[in-house]
Amino acid sequence: MELNKKLFSTLEDLENDKIDIKKAQAVANLSAEINKNAKLMFQVAKYSKNEKFGNLLLGDEAVEKTKEKDLFQRKYEFAQSEGFKDVASAIAKLGRPEFEQQFEDETQDFKY
Repeated sequence: MELNKKLFSTLEDLENDKIDIKKAQAVANLSAEINKNAKLMFQVAKYSKNEKFGNLLLGDEAVEKTKEKDLFQRKYEFAQSEGFKDVASAIAKLGRPEFEQQFEDETQDFKY
């Protein structure tokens, strides 16, 4: 949020001839680097096996949001919890409609 404010402030200053184009370009370049770093920190926190590391980088609340699992991961974990190696094995044994129904029945009460 603060970076966004700074960028718009720089744009206004540039439009009002309060700063020169070189300084505005330097602010833009630096903001791009800050953004790249933030994305990297987010990815590290999201995929880190050590939650303390992610919490240190982003804070507890942000880490919880990054831990939301995609549908495939949820189905994979469900299949394994039912004793299958993976989703394909579960579907091969149960059939797709039955697997999907069991997944829905089992996970409808859980928020990921």
